[in-house]
Amino acid sequence: MPFYDEDCNMLFLAGKGDSNIRYFEVQFGYDDKPDVSYLSQYASNSPTAAAAFMPKRGCDVYSNEIARVFRVVDTRLEPLSFRVPRKGEFFQYDIFFDCRSDEP
Repeated sequence: MPFYDEDCNMLFLAGKGDSNIRYFEVQFGYDDKPDVSYLSQYASNSPTAAAAFMPKRGCDVYSNEIARVFRVVDTRLEPLSFRVPRKGEFFQYDIFFDCRSDEP
């Protein structure tokens, strides 16, 4: 199940039956060919049945949360938070760019 975050240029890969969620950075060069770099992974012992991302407006920007995933594991819903490790509890303008919205 691929999830692409166009604001951060990150690709999240979560597979059904897989216990890991891997994430990559995607950079587009001059020739429009993507350069994909492995960043890290979330590891668990229990397999994922399904996964869905929360819209950006639900992320906690003051804790530098860039994505929140809800993962179905057995009979429960497990929330996962992906954060950029930084000091300070103020808004980080360099990691939170303008994104799509339902407001004009």
